[in-house]
Amino acid sequence: MSKQVEFRLAEPKESQKVLDLLANLEKQTKTFFVDSNIKEISPTTEAKQIDLMNHSKEKLMAVAAIGEDLIGIITIWEKQDHQGEVGIAVLKQYQRMTIGSNLLQLAIDWGVNYSNLDSLYLEVYTNNLPAVHLYKQNRFEIIDKKNSPHGLIYEMLLPLDSSK
Repeated sequence: MSKQVEFRLAEPKESQKVLDLLANLEKQTKTFFVDSNIKEISPTTEAKQIDLMNHSKEKLMAVAAIGEDLIGIITIWEKQDHQGEVGIAVLKQYQRMTIGSNLLQLAIDWGVNYSNLDSLYLEVYTNNLPAVHLYKQNRFEIIDKKNSPHGLIYEMLLPLDSSK
């Protein structure tokens, strides 16, 4: 019998697992970037960050887990006033299994029902067709295109329900 995938907020006690997941995701793909050198972040520092995010209405860190193993992550950081930037990644062996879709839906629900954000923003490579399709399916709209060292990128935006 296979184990169920659980979608939930990251927990401070699993900070090392979050750091390991981020390091693995960064190795697996050229489309996922971690802002800082992940190896320089201690589990204690990451645990504090996760705890702060869990008490914020402008930041989110949620994970997909099978048992004790983290297999996907979604984050939202307030990019500018009331606009949250979405980052999402799933380990290669678990892609195309609706895990990304479920993480994105969790983030949108959080944005609409809990956050102080007015919109969600993300960037995606134009040639990442499964991701572009997922975002369009969830009502993200392309607002611009820009060049990057790794290719052409869509900037996408999802206005959140204004009746929070």
